[in-house]
Amino acid sequence: MNVMSRNARYLATGIVRVALALIAIALFGIALDILSMPPLGFPFYLRLWGIGLIAIGLYLEAWATFGFWMHGAGTPHPASPPNQLVDRGPYRYSRNPLYLARLLILTGLGLSLSSLGVMTMALVLAVILELILVPREERRLEARFGNAYREYRRRVPRWLWIGKRFAR
Repeated sequence: MNVMSRNARYLATGIVRVALALIAIALFGIALDILSMPPLGFPFYLRLWGIGLIAIGLYLEAWATFGFWMHGAGTPHPASPPNQLVDRGPYRYSRNPLYLARLLILTGLGLSLSSLGVMTMALVLAVILELILVPREERRLEARFGNAYREYRRRVPRWLWIGKRFAR
């Protein structure tokens, strides 16, 4: 099997896994709503805002995945990572656009479904990403790409270009 078809298989597998993980997190949040919180009815404008966040998150997920594929000859799947540091596309503005996209999708789902449980799960995921997953991933990328990654980390913030204090 050639590299492109193997990468395509990993990409498809990764997309399914991410979708299933987001669905599982959302369902857990909805279960939290059912078990512990009174039903809420967010105002219509917040529910529309949620749909917008979902759309932005899906676009960002596709753009960042495409960046891995086109500029790094790899995928977000750990078995087929990019073979070079990707610093183009959304990676010019955030070192973690895929995680950011997933947080936007979950937050948007929480708003559009009027679910504090789903929004709570998005917040829990954000804390886990910030404190555990992203630091571990950054250590791995620094070991893999060395000075190129250190320079990239200096230039591009972890989450967004809001300010240097978010960059770390």
